[in-house]
Amino acid sequence: MTAVDNTSIVLYRYLRSLSVKVSRSTVHRLLYTPVGSSMRGISDALDALHVKNEVYQLPPSADYFAQLEAPFITMLQVDKNPFHVVTKKGDSIVEFENSERIGVDTFLKKWTGTVLLGEATEETPSDSLYLWKNMGYHLWKYKVVIAILLAIALGITSACQQNNPPAFISYLGILAFGILVSVAILYKEQFNDRFLEKFCHIGKAVDCNKVLHSKGASIAGVGLGELSLFYFATLFLFCALCPKEFYGVVLLCCITALCFTLYSVIYQLFIVRKGCMLCMLVNITIWISAAILYENIHNSVFRFSLSALSILATTGCICLIAGISLKALYKDYKEKIVLQQRIASLLNPEVFQHLLLLEAHIERPIAAEIALSNQNANGNCLMIVTNPNCGNCAKVHQQIKELSLSVPMSMVLLTFPNDRLGEHIAQTIIATYLEEDWQKAMTLLEEWYRNRRISEVDKHPITPEAERIWRKQQEYCREQKINKTPVALSMGYYIPKVYSLSELRYVLT
Repeated sequence: MTAVDNTSIVLYRYLRSLSVKVSRSTVHRLLYTPVGSSMRGISDALDALHVKNEVYQLPPSADYFAQLEAPFITMLQVDKNPFHVVTKKGDSIVEFENSERIGVDTFLKKWTGTVLLGEATEETPSDSLYLWKNMGYHLWKYKVVIAILLAIALGITSACQQNNPPAFISYLGILAFGILVSVAILYKEQFNDRFLEKFCHIGKAVDCNKVLHSKGASIAGVGLGELSLFYFATLFLFCALCPKEFYGVVLLCCITALCFTLYSVIYQLFIVRKGCMLCMLVNITIWISAAILYENIHNSVFRFSLSALSILATTGCICLIAGISLKALYKDYKEKIVLQQRIASLLNPEVFQHLLLLEAHIERPIAAEIALSNQNANGNCLMIVTNPNCGNCAKVHQQIKELSLSVPMSMVLLTFPNDRLGEHIAQTIIATYLEEDWQKAMTLLEEWYRNRRISEVDKHPITPEAERIWRKQQEYCREQKINKTPVALSMGYYIPKVYSLSELRYVLT
């Protein structure tokens, strides 16, 4: 399971409102960037799909809102899920992508004025096998739930094939239901607090979020969802593995669980004074399982064997280890989310400019006539120092090439002392640049990095001018004490190490 990805949902539904058939997996991939959860990320994704789009910051007034034509993406001043697709708008009602409707007056109070308008073009692609890709995306997204359902189905099927009594099958089914309720509690606790909102928030009396996140909802730091899942999963595995001698052990566990249900009811009624429907479902599941055990007390063998206790201990250890492992993965996942949020804050152009001024700087910029520059280059362009025989330069060249499509850039080709091959390749690249253009020179340099050869090397003979420029570039690097590659500078300052080359397009454009 994953956290709710509102940006991905909003973009997918907006594309559908534009009659663009792009799978959810494609949308997720396009938004998997450091700014994917922002309006910039949405706009970049639409650009990649060749959907013509513009972002406007309008005064949040009724006059400007009345001039907009649906559909469009906008932002509201809310704590979570600020992005929405306005699919329909009238004089009094605004309808969103999830069919939710609110009044125009209420909408305007929350509206930020940020609007993205888009239009599909002839180049906008359409995913082949669109429905199958969506099915695959959902199967992968809910893989944990699917695995749990398959395990439950396998356990119940195995019990049915062994000709166990109906009471045992019913008890196993109740345990399976308890597992699913526990998974729902965990999902609501840790991933999506709006899950089953209509069921979990009824008036002032029922508020699952308040109960689940209160102090009494956990014991020794272990939450209700984790405890109930451990209880139901352990007993489910135990009963499936030991159907003949399960009764005594299970009855003792059930009596213990009944004490916890009593605590749960008292806590909700008299301490937190709020009800939790999911907690009550857990309680009811335990009560029903106790009733099933009580009804069959005379038809069951009440004994504790060493083998049964060993199986219980083994299944308990398995569930405990699985729970600890999943909790560790969840912790890593949360840390990853926090790290992504911090990186996103660093990708603010103003933050970048402040950090840039704290870095070391060179004494003077390179002269325009001795640098390789793309057509957008100017005095404040990004300068890249690279080396044809540098392995690290080879790894980042594709990023440099892509970055040059949107960022003004100049390049200097620094070579190692006495590296004749590197000098020859550098001068060939410079000659290609002088003869043709930046794009051709970058293509040949990419070919060299990839194949260690240039197929059209004879078509670009080294000229005296190319040799002169190369020598000037070496002299410049020595004067500025640039002796390593790759190096990136902006406005004469070295790029802070926290930024990768691929991220510079967010702060320099």
